[in-house]
Amino acid sequence: MPPFSPSFSFEGEVDSERRPHGEGKLYVGEAVVYHGEFVHGAMTGVGFRRFQSGASYNGEMKNGVCEGMGVWMSKDMSVVKEGSFVDNQLEGMSCKMCVDGKTFTGAFHKGKRHGFVTEIACDGDDNTKTEKWVNDVKQPVRQSTTNCKQ
Repeated sequence: MPPFSPSFSFEGEVDSERRPHGEGKLYVGEAVVYHGEFVHGAMTGVGFRRFQSGASYNGEMKNGVCEGMGVWMSKDMSVVKEGSFVDNQLEGMSCKMCVDGKTFTGAFHKGKRHGFVTEIACDGDDNTKTEKWVNDVKQPVRQSTTNCKQ
């Protein structure tokens, strides 16, 4: 029997201790909550996971956590995050697309814009700008005070 609570069921390959190992599906009732690879009972490898919130993730997992390259979508698909994930959050060079037409591409840290990020507004105009962010807070533009007269 798999090492999950009684409300879960599993269908797929198992190891010698009857833990999910290899390809399989994890169910809550009739609903599939994970379809992908398992390693000795843990969701590890490539798979598709549906969270209790209704959000979903398709990509690399490690011990049940979004870890590696993948795509995360909110339940209503108003937010799509694509790129590198660490501990369920965007990390490094990634992309976040929102239903309002804005796309943020650039550096993320712990799921927040952090570093130089390009915002593209899909409103028909050429509204592309690159700004510096720290911990999801836009940084003010620094004006040069150097006098370059020759």
